[in-house]
Amino acid sequence: MAELVHVSCVEYPARVQNTARALATLGSRAQVAKAIHPQSESPLELRFRPEDPFCHPVVARSVTNAHGVLLKIKVKKAHLAANGGDLRRTMAAHPDAYSARPCAVIDHFLRFREIADYQYNTANSPFVQRQRAAIYSGDLDVIKTLELSGGGGGEDLDMPPPPRFSRVVVPLDYAYRQNPAVTAVTDPNGTTRLVNKNLAKRLFSKVMHWTDAAVPETYHVSKLPVPKEGSELAEIVAALRELFEARPIWTKRALVAHLPPRLKELGMNHVKFALPYVAFTWKSGPYRATYTRYGVDPRTDARYAEYQIEFFRFSPDEEREADSSPLRNERAQPPVPDHVFDGVHLPPHRSFQLCDLRDPVLCDLLASGGRRDVCDVMDGWIKATTMSKIRRIIKMKLKALLAGHEPAVLDVAKVLDEPSDDEMAEAPAAPVPDEQSILKQVSAVSSDGGEKLKELLGLLHQQDEHDGTWRGGALTADGSDIDEYEIYEGEDE
Repeated sequence: MAELVHVSCVEYPARVQNTARALATLGSRAQVAKAIHPQSESPLELRFRPEDPFCHPVVARSVTNAHGVLLKIKVKKAHLAANGGDLRRTMAAHPDAYSARPCAVIDHFLRFREIADYQYNTANSPFVQRQRAAIYSGDLDVIKTLELSGGGGGEDLDMPPPPRFSRVVVPLDYAYRQNPAVTAVTDPNGTTRLVNKNLAKRLFSKVMHWTDAAVPETYHVSKLPVPKEGSELAEIVAALRELFEARPIWTKRALVAHLPPRLKELGMNHVKFALPYVAFTWKSGPYRATYTRYGVDPRTDARYAEYQIEFFRFSPDEEREADSSPLRNERAQPPVPDHVFDGVHLPPHRSFQLCDLRDPVLCDLLASGGRRDVCDVMDGWIKATTMSKIRRIIKMKLKALLAGHEPAVLDVAKVLDEPSDDEMAEAPAAPVPDEQSILKQVSAVSSDGGEKLKELLGLLHQQDEHDGTWRGGALTADGSDIDEYEIYEGEDE
């Protein structure tokens, strides 16, 4: 058997019926021969409209690390014509009526794998046609006659296209695959649907802003299914309804602490899915992050003041200092529930409702502090000075407990001795001292009887009688300016 020759292969991205036309789209036979040369650096370009110089080409990629075999197949013309010129169908229909033999080894491929750029047809552009006729003629005199002024309007854009529209030449690998968390589920009716098991369940909680006009009366009936009788959800919802009848406003931690022991073991995750059936929550105002029974509006009655909530934040350094304190283990399990603050044990959380304050000082302050006539967005129903004292005392005691010592009684007493809102309203307004009283007080400590200070206070701010403006410097008795350095020198003397 004769030795096989080695050839190059151009993988043309179309069915070739006219060899001359195919070569024209590649430039010419000479350009193909130049591109397949081993040391060639000229890329092979495919132009689908070779007569249009503005047609954006597709560039071939040279591959030399692949190998193939060129086969010479002989079939009868009648069989090929009967199968519409399709060689594969002809060979499959007449497996014994053709012959094949290798005739060459392919060790160099030119493959068109780039994405074709957007194409712009300039056939209807008069200016582009004049530009082609002038520039591509190669005649300098003809090129000089080209006018660069644009043409008139119309539906077609009368201008040459840019060198390239898209910078992307390689197809994106989207790597489509099925989401492993999505599975097909068939319901009792026989309907199959896709379900994402990792998708977080929606709570469908009703959230109120402080500025909303009215509170909701019930839950999302269309979105929340009726709890199945005997299920854990139904049992928790029933227990929550009893708790909200006794107390209309709760935090989640307080609710969990008051649940029966068996339901308490289920934890917060089960409670949060049952809460939307019983209560709504607030996003702002003195009741934010609490849950309120449907139909109850705490903004309308001062008796809901005890259910307000306060939050306290500390820096990460203070929290780390608390974790490293020798009293950490003792504070880890306080004898009171997590949502209660007694002023003696450090709670694991930093938010409290006023009704959960067990500190005697804070309880007395709440009982004697009075109430507002209108609920405030910051202080709720509690008066401003009383609320300020409560916040400061709680934070003072929390800081002391974080540091590992008892809060100072004297510091708490100083806060309690500050006047309340009522005391500040009844106290007479302090008189505003006039210039003479100030001068009299200053003269008592001045060596020169206050004359120089009187001159400074009285004359530095006097108004010019001529133009009605305030003069920045001091004046002498005759109205002339005093140099500020002279004033200081006089004081030194």
